[in-house]
Amino acid sequence: MRFHCEANSASNPILVIEDSFHLSPSINPGLTTIGIMLPTTPLHWSLLRSTRRPLVVTSGNTEGDPIVHNNESAQQALSKIASYLLHHDRDIIRPVDDSVVRVIAEQPVTIRAARGRAPLPLNIDGTKSILAVGGQQKVAIALSNGSQSVLGPHIGDLDSLSARERFVTETKRFCQLYRCQPEIIAHDLHPDYFTTRWAAEQELPTIAVQHHHAHIVTGMIEHGWLDQRVLGIVCDGTGYGTDGTIWGGEVLIASARDMERVGSFRRFILPGGEAAIRQPWRIACALLAQAIGPEAGRRWLGTKNELASAGDIQHLISSAIGPMTSSLGRLFDGVAAIVLGVTVASYEGEPAALLETACDIGATGCYELPVDQSAKLAIIDWRRLIEEIVADIDKHVPSGTIAMRFHRSIANALAAIASAYDLKIVIGGGCFQNRILTELLAGCLQQHTCPVGLPGKIPPNDGGLAAGQLAIAHASL
Repeated sequence: MRFHCEANSASNPILVIEDSFHLSPSINPGLTTIGIMLPTTPLHWSLLRSTRRPLVVTSGNTEGDPIVHNNESAQQALSKIASYLLHHDRDIIRPVDDSVVRVIAEQPVTIRAARGRAPLPLNIDGTKSILAVGGQQKVAIALSNGSQSVLGPHIGDLDSLSARERFVTETKRFCQLYRCQPEIIAHDLHPDYFTTRWAAEQELPTIAVQHHHAHIVTGMIEHGWLDQRVLGIVCDGTGYGTDGTIWGGEVLIASARDMERVGSFRRFILPGGEAAIRQPWRIACALLAQAIGPEAGRRWLGTKNELASAGDIQHLISSAIGPMTSSLGRLFDGVAAIVLGVTVASYEGEPAALLETACDIGATGCYELPVDQSAKLAIIDWRRLIEEIVADIDKHVPSGTIAMRFHRSIANALAAIASAYDLKIVIGGGCFQNRILTELLAGCLQQHTCPVGLPGKIPPNDGGLAAGQLAIAHASL
């Protein structure tokens, strides 16, 4: 029923479903999910009618670049990946991506808010004109013009020059559309994000907002809890912490005005920094070395012929050369490398997606994942979990069983921290695009004394970050 309603909704998004069509594995390599959508324009309908078969479509861009939306640019940018180009005699004035939705815990969750779902009205009260610019990845801006607040459509990652140029252009257009002359700009706490640097150049007062605080407040907007204090469980890949380290597996007590960190995952090193995101084998070595010992990392590397020349990574780990992180997203990447042999990520989040896909939902059991609550900051210690995963691999336990036990262990540990607080719970961050993890955690929290707010219309990933930034900026004033 959920599938039918979302596929036929007025917004007509791409709907992520389980692939039961026996399609070519080259369409969704290694995954069991696929995105489907009905035709969104008369041109799409005409193409389908003439071909009389489903079409495999993708965005009109290469990875990291914005959508190509004029004929001349398309000829230059897409000629190497497209055999033919179909032009139209009407110009595209405002390029916009397709929205993406996934049903999680029997509720539609927006993965990308764009055509048909954004601009999204936000229930934020405030008389100031404020612009919130999001983070660095999956950027969407939000604004208040003194009478209404909205989250804009997906712009994208800002790693390339063309993407940054599009951000500047779309921000200007969006402010003009809503007649907003910002008095204040809210941005992420990370000093090196393009949006942070751009905000500093605008000669306006700025408000820096901690990444995970913004995620939690976004969930508070979703559920109408902006006037309350909540417990936030927020897990993602990267977020600049107030202590200068990379956070990403956090439990916070928060209001729209402030937050207190009460739980986190044990930190580990990212050897090589950002290189570890695209080369999760680096994270696997760091986890193995910290959990079992340096020799464990060397032995694991020795099983990977393509990594035979990567021995220097042990020096980085033993010398603690690299940023420290508590990121659950990076923990997922490292475990995917250990369990599935995923050594390279061809796109952001691929190792975690493959680990979710591998799960045998019928598998039972979990791993030991102790929570040390003796100090003010509870620490989830993953070292024993890594030991037990390696032991299961040595026993030739199926990877599907290991993956499922890993997911269940994470959900159990997060719920254990939450059980100590008599507060409403908000769940957010990119890790909760993972259906299995989210549903396991929701199941663990069924007996919680207060309501639990799961992701919904506002993306739980960084696409919803600006909404939280906007509300926090209003609250701080």
